[in-house]
Amino acid sequence: YGLTSARATVKHRAGDIGLIEADLYHNVADFDQRAGNFYNSEQRITVAQLRLLSKLVASHAVRLSTEWRRNEIDSFPNRGAEIGYDVYSVGGMWDWQILPELALTNAFRFDYLTLERKKAQVPPFTNEQFDRSLSEISYNGGLVWQMTATDALRLSVGRGVQVPSLVLFGFSLSTPGPVIAGEPKTDAGILWNYEAGWDHSLPSIDGLARVALFRQEL
Repeated sequence: YGLTSARATVKHRAGDIGLIEADLYHNVADFDQRAGNFYNSEQRITVAQLRLLSKLVASHAVRLSTEWRRNEIDSFPNRGAEIGYDVYSVGGMWDWQILPELALTNAFRFDYLTLERKKAQVPPFTNEQFDRSLSEISYNGGLVWQMTATDALRLSVGRGVQVPSLVLFGFSLSTPGPVIAGEPKTDAGILWNYEAGWDHSLPSIDGLARVALFRQEL
């Protein structure tokens, strides 16, 4: 197997507007099996990101971002099948220092995924069954109250989104008869997390004690 990767990043500080970052990278993982039931697969990932970090006033900071991701994997060299998806994303973060001892942070992200399988038809699914899309919103918010010099209270809530991998969507191997891992109707995994925590610093030993109560829903 072989792994190759290329990446380019550009940063520009645009005066009062803030810091602008552009990031582009491409990874390739190529696997060839030349013994037993021969097959190979090649997975390619291309990601382009654009971000802006701006401090509007002393107590407010904002980060805006957009991203495009292309994941694709080739399998069945004797059949020439290819499965892939594009994910288009926008996101933002707002950090507000309400008081010297009180801070609020909110972040969100919207993802729109389009799935496809092209070239060869591989049973038991048709290529048309892979022609679908997903759209999900992820979010997290946190409130931090520095009650004393050594005590802080944290409250947070979050909605996480796990986009299915290409294997879960229906990657196939060229064994005698197709082996399908997953299927194209797989949905994204959603995880809700609610948490309350208390931090207490211990300067005498340069330590920190932390207690948290949380609930997760999947």
